[in-house]
Amino acid sequence: MMLLNILVWLQIMVLRLDVLNSGDYYAQAQPRRILVDTDMDGDDVFALLYLLKQNKTEFDLQLGRFKFNGFSKMERVSEYDGNTMNWAGITTNANGWSDAGHAVNHLYDLLFMMDRDHIPVGVGGEGPITVFLLASHTNLALFLITHPHLKKNSEHIYAMGGAVRPTCNNPNSCKAGLGEEDLGNLYSILDTYEAQYSFKTLKIVHDTWPNSDFYKQYYMWDSFMVGVALSQMRNSHGENEFVEMEYMNITVVTSNEPYGTSDGSNPLMDWSSSNTIFKIEKNGVHSGHVQLGMQDQFCLVEGGHKGKYQDGYTKEVNGTEAVEILVATKAKPNHEIGSSVGKEFYKSFSDVLNQPEKTGRFNITTQFPYYEEILYKPDMRKLKGKPVVFDMDMSVGDFVALLYMLKLPAELINLKGILISGNGWATSATVDVVYDILHMMGRDDIPVGLGNVYAVGHAHPFYPAIGHCMYSRAVPQGSGGFLDSDTLYGLARDLPRSPRRYTEDTDNPELTKRTALDVWKSSVKSLNPGAKITILTSAPLTNLAEIILSENTSAIQDIYIVGGHIRQDNEKGNLFIVPSNEYAEFNIFLDPLAAKTVFDSKLDVTLIPLHIQKQVSSFPKILNNLKLANRTPEALFVQRLLLRLWRLQQNNNRYLHVVKSSTHFLKFTTEIVMSKILKMDTFLGEILGAVILAGTHPELNEEFNYKLLKVIAKGDISEIGQLIIDENQGKK
Repeated sequence: MMLLNILVWLQIMVLRLDVLNSGDYYAQAQPRRILVDTDMDGDDVFALLYLLKQNKTEFDLQLGRFKFNGFSKMERVSEYDGNTMNWAGITTNANGWSDAGHAVNHLYDLLFMMDRDHIPVGVGGEGPITVFLLASHTNLALFLITHPHLKKNSEHIYAMGGAVRPTCNNPNSCKAGLGEEDLGNLYSILDTYEAQYSFKTLKIVHDTWPNSDFYKQYYMWDSFMVGVALSQMRNSHGENEFVEMEYMNITVVTSNEPYGTSDGSNPLMDWSSSNTIFKIEKNGVHSGHVQLGMQDQFCLVEGGHKGKYQDGYTKEVNGTEAVEILVATKAKPNHEIGSSVGKEFYKSFSDVLNQPEKTGRFNITTQFPYYEEILYKPDMRKLKGKPVVFDMDMSVGDFVALLYMLKLPAELINLKGILISGNGWATSATVDVVYDILHMMGRDDIPVGLGNVYAVGHAHPFYPAIGHCMYSRAVPQGSGGFLDSDTLYGLARDLPRSPRRYTEDTDNPELTKRTALDVWKSSVKSLNPGAKITILTSAPLTNLAEIILSENTSAIQDIYIVGGHIRQDNEKGNLFIVPSNEYAEFNIFLDPLAAKTVFDSKLDVTLIPLHIQKQVSSFPKILNNLKLANRTPEALFVQRLLLRLWRLQQNNNRYLHVVKSSTHFLKFTTEIVMSKILKMDTFLGEILGAVILAGTHPELNEEFNYKLLKVIAKGDISEIGQLIIDENQGKK
């Protein structure tokens, strides 16, 4: 699909060159209408601030955010009349540098600060529109594949990315990137909130850069593209202020040599009439092998780790595959003699962000005058409660379970640490919500550690920051998945803000993120002599596997696992997104090798499987008891959260898996969540582990049986993650 996206984009550029050359629209229409497609990475924020500071009578900014759901196609959520471009309510781009839920909230905050709430997020408009692509081109390409008649409404497209010609024959002697003097002088004046915000963001990027070559390797690409585009729009027939430009005949390489041979990897090798719109030559750069993954042996140099593939290269070509594109070739130096800022654009960027007109209205301390950077750390050293570490993936049920444990007497449960699975139902950045919950409950003393974002064996062996998402693809973007979990169904913003954040704050290292293994080691170190830790997990078992593989298990008392499904009476699992796998449960499926590692260990494991979780709760009765309970802030928050889930489930069939009803109930008392008999589904069942662990409820009627279980960790996707009873080789 990505190959098609690239080629469609090139076709669009051909169609719009006549408009660029004519200049008629620019001469007649004011203001120019702009739609920005952004993935909200750091540089996109700089670019948006630069754009928001422009004269509104000259440029009419319209922010559009799109979504490709990763499994089928772009969702259509509005009607089109065939003549106009009405993009309304299309959801967030999940194919870029930021997680969709966090990105859209960041965008809302940015617009609110800049007093630009009137700018529609997710809505375009009628008539000719200029599109700024600051992210991958997936969304716009998919949109135009499904609605080709709307190509005529795109006045012009400005895209950041690609590299056509090398600009330096000797890289060691070339000055590239954001020069040291540019960075130092770019923010020599910080007169506005937006300038201060940009500087702090860039400082964190600089301070956490993985090597000493930040000034050579970091580029303000997106901001620069916006500056070039605005200059081009102002001077459609004149010279660009910031770059030298040249027309080139290019294409985007989508395959590798030898060309013209099909090995089944290339969908464009079907020479049917449906492919003729792309003008693909049978022996051209689109007719060879397509890279099938990071470890595709075809693309690796023999005996080394360096790749030789060219998928995604921007290349000058001739013939039918060539598209004439106007390309920026060289940034212009600052024309002011003696200026400390090296590039003309950097001077413009600094001037625009510091101009007092259209400045931001506030920062967090002026918006919230009662906000203070205070951490609440009670002294828990003398308490003798059971030491517990909670391993969670930040689903709704996990947060309710966390609140339950925080409300228990510390003499009963001493929560020593929280491990976050980045391989589960929410993205790693949602750890901010965990920080906020702990802050609300006055427990900033509890350390929180982030685990790996890839399943065991799925990270790149030489660059673990990237990897395969073979199993995590089963978590949907919406429908209770990433987008909903990352925002806690829109309610995360209602929590008090903790000083701890998902950042590398080099000025305040005590407030920044830690790894799961570090938190585990510090929790073990804090134990009283002879004490051991009980681990409660309602997440994929990635973090537990890492602890076991690191041989740090001597302090583990026992493990309670909320997850897994033991097939009984043909009862199915909850892996609704993989229809062929009827009997797996999400937590085991998302990292089957980790589950096998835990089950094969000699540790004491108690499993609370899916069919037991389903034996608890009537959702309406839970909500009714929450209404009748004493109205603590946490009770009100849980009530609002569960009520939102209930309404979604009632009104939208995509949320049917989130909650289900039966005959029993939970109730929220003054201090803690109590349970009579336990019956829940996908999210609510996760509370059950905390209730069993506490062991405080007289009507729980616990009954445990020993079974020898085996995890299917390899094989066909229709069986991965299933638990089977194996009297010969299973885990008791």
